Amino acid sequence: MPCGTQNAPQPRAAPLMYLAVVTGANKGIGFVIVRELCKAKFTGDVILTARNEKLGNEAVKMLKSEGFEVAYHRLDLCDQGSAKQLSNFLQKTYGGLDVLINNAGMSFKSSIFTLSTRGFDQPFAYWLRVRMSLQTT
Repeated sequence: MPCGTQNAPQPRAAPLMYLAVVTGANKGIGFVIVRELCKAKFTGDVILTARNEKLGNEAVKMLKSEGFEVAYHRLDLCDQGSAKQLSNFLQKTYGGLDVLINNAGMSFKSSIFTLSTRGFDQPFAYWLRVRMSLQTT
């Protein structure tokens, strides 16, 4: 169902319906992107992703209170299993993905200048795997 409607997301019945996934969308720019897709009456379903299930569901609840229908799916870019679960869900439920807005970011617990090369590279390697996994659905 189109994002601007009150109906729960359903698998696409017609090729004129699309699917958009916005990563890192429980707050900030990602949240606004989801809201704007809905305001623009995106022709299809919008899935908001976040690594924290509680925050992701709270964001969906807030958007629903504004009259938008958005679904949540957990996605943690540093967890390959999480990315694979999302990829499998998208393939099984929607037959793939039409629009990916990759907004998810990573924060480092210490100064970026004190990280080892591995500590710096590992999150980006996972991000690339996630991107490839989602592109191949």
